[in-house]
Amino acid sequence: MATVEQLARRYAHAISHVSNEARVDDSSLVKNLVAHLKQNGRLKLLPHIARELENESARAQARAPKLEVAREEDKESAIKELHKKNVFETKVTVNRTLIRGWRVRTNNTLIDNSAKHSLVELYRNIIH
Repeated sequence: MATVEQLARRYAHAISHVSNEARVDDSSLVKNLVAHLKQNGRLKLLPHIARELENESARAQARAPKLEVAREEDKESAIKELHKKNVFETKVTVNRTLIRGWRVRTNNTLIDNSAKHSLVELYRNIIH
């Protein structure tokens, strides 16, 4: 027998999948979910499912690519470069400590094309 958390996680995963893949209207999705939960005597799962959906959303945001540019002017060229590498839909922030260029973090990968990175590498090579 599955626990409340396991059931909520399964429902949340199914809802996310249907919402993303089938492009179903959110209001009809919620209406059908509530009707399904009522019919099966599981309406008490609704707050747990909502919490799991929030957790899933937070995890997805954490996995989303994050682009940092040194200057506002670097944004367009960095986005073009990322599109060549099949990285889309990035959150862009300005980080002046990069000096020039950009860096992006996707999943567990960091692509650093900044002057700061180049200077640090130069420093490391000189010392060693």
